Amino acid sequence: MSKVLVVAGPKGSGKSTLIKALFPELPVRFTEPPIYRVYEAGWEVKVVEVPGRADAVRLLLAAPPWKISVGLLLVDGSQQPKADPNLLPLVLAAPQKALVLAKLDLASLENVERARAEAHRLDLDFFAVSAATGQGIPELLEWIMTGARPKPSEAPPPKAEERVPALPVVDVVPVPTPKPPARATLTPEEEVVLKACDGRRSITEIARELGVSPATVKSVVDKLFSKGFIKELKPKVVA
Repeated sequence: MSKVLVVAGPKGSGKSTLIKALFPELPVRFTEPPIYRVYEAGWEVKVVEVPGRADAVRLLLAAPPWKISVGLLLVDGSQQPKADPNLLPLVLAAPQKALVLAKLDLASLENVERARAEAHRLDLDFFAVSAATGQGIPELLEWIMTGARPKPSEAPPPKAEERVPALPVVDVVPVPTPKPPARATLTPEEEVVLKACDGRRSITEIARELGVSPATVKSVVDKLFSKGFIKELKPKVVA
């Protein structure tokens, strides 16, 4: 019998991107599902993407088509994390459940710790992941498939004031889609960033060229990815 994995989060929390990072073979749609969306990841896992809509949760709880095995409640690491109360009942109904801070590459240390505290308050396992860099994805996938609880960090994270700005050890290179959609949907900011995405330069290098922060470029690249203009994000080791 296959596992039923529910990935629940409000709009913009990174549900589709996380599903694609966990199961690259799936034909993930980067649009918000109207009620919920189901993907079959082989015979082992059925993935259900659920938006932050109370009616979707009521439907799945009142007449569940499947018995939920694993529940993931997503929070956006680029913003102050807060568990969506509409989605909590659905995730808490799963025997195996976790709060997942997505977009770790854009998250401040303070937001990571807030999300960790929220997970502890709700008695959920906790993962902080980045679909862009792959950080935390293997551990989350192993937990989904085996139920092995995440190991707590042996050393406490550095205090915010001790962090020294530096180039990331792993950067990412946005690779443009060979046959992109019509550009009429792009904003002027997205046009500028897309023009700089040549499949060779990393987000940090593009940011330097444009005179903005890597976080700003990454935010725009995420939008371009969701609109189908960026095919993939390739890791690039920074010397």
